[in-house]
Amino acid sequence: MRICVVNPFFHPYDGGIERRMRKIGKRLSDHYDIHIVTSQLKGTERHESVDGMEVHRLPSRYIRIYNPPMVFSEGIREEIREVSPDLIHFHYRWAPGYTRAVASFLEEVPVVFTWHNSFGEGSGWVRPLSLLNDELFKHYFAKKCDRIICVSDYVKRQVSNRGVPEEILKVIYNGIDLGKPSRKEEDFILYVGRLVQTKGLDVLAEAMKEVDEKLLVCGKGPCSSEFKSMENVKLLGFVSENKKNELLRKCKFLVLPSKKESFGIVLLEAMAVGKPVVASHVGGIPEVVEDAGLLVPPNNSKELSGTLNTLISDDELRSELGEKAWNRAKLFSWDKIASQVKEVYENVLSEQG
Repeated sequence: MRICVVNPFFHPYDGGIERRMRKIGKRLSDHYDIHIVTSQLKGTERHESVDGMEVHRLPSRYIRIYNPPMVFSEGIREEIREVSPDLIHFHYRWAPGYTRAVASFLEEVPVVFTWHNSFGEGSGWVRPLSLLNDELFKHYFAKKCDRIICVSDYVKRQVSNRGVPEEILKVIYNGIDLGKPSRKEEDFILYVGRLVQTKGLDVLAEAMKEVDEKLLVCGKGPCSSEFKSMENVKLLGFVSENKKNELLRKCKFLVLPSKKESFGIVLLEAMAVGKPVVASHVGGIPEVVEDAGLLVPPNNSKELSGTLNTLISDDELRSELGEKAWNRAKLFSWDKIASQVKEVYENVLSEQG
């Protein structure tokens, strides 16, 4: 059985979508002949094998006005046709060329789509464009798919409330590679993620004025200016995967004060090494954390600073939540997630007769 997974980006680009594709694809390559159709990033081969998957990279150009950039690839439909798939699994809503190419197969090949982010995600000038994009995507593409995988119940409710039939929606969470719980602690708390408005960094900066602890900030983006001249905040910029994991193992806890969040994969990354988390009670975050961390109302710097100070000062509470976090992370193993995706494929294919 041949599966064609389509997304404008793939390894070595290492975003959340691309990591999910690779983790699941690696596990399912023992069961299916998996082909990835994607853009050709600088320095990559046109064709290569990655973790048992055949990768087809297309000549592309990029417009870097946002992260990830807009992408325009050549010959998408033709490459999918050459793969001759029994099922197509698509992952991306913001590259019209890719959407049109996959849509052209809707009447002849079963199509599964994974909805990774909030409906109309974004803020400022991006928000109205994102809403328009998602409305068009929903109407002309999503409703016609055989199945839509949602990364949280929150995303499923959003998509269902927008008129996508509930019977084609299936929740399959993001996964994690479970590490050994870390007992190390150094004197800092940690933020990891893009430095954009939806992550609540203005709220975090205000809260840190009342917190006597060092905050290390990993990531890049326009909101780095929120922390300007703050002595207890250190901006590390982009860090490697190894460095990120090292910091997660050494921090007292992770903080994610998002204003919107469909899932929050970095929360799982911290929980998987036994670190507690402080996060906003928004979107899919409560589904991930449950009682393994402390949740605060979004956009409330006073509540956030109080919660940060509570966890900083209480060694026993950090230890208790860290143990709960590690046990909670066990439920999100990539083996379980891949098995659930395989079940979706089998169900969709069986429906074709």
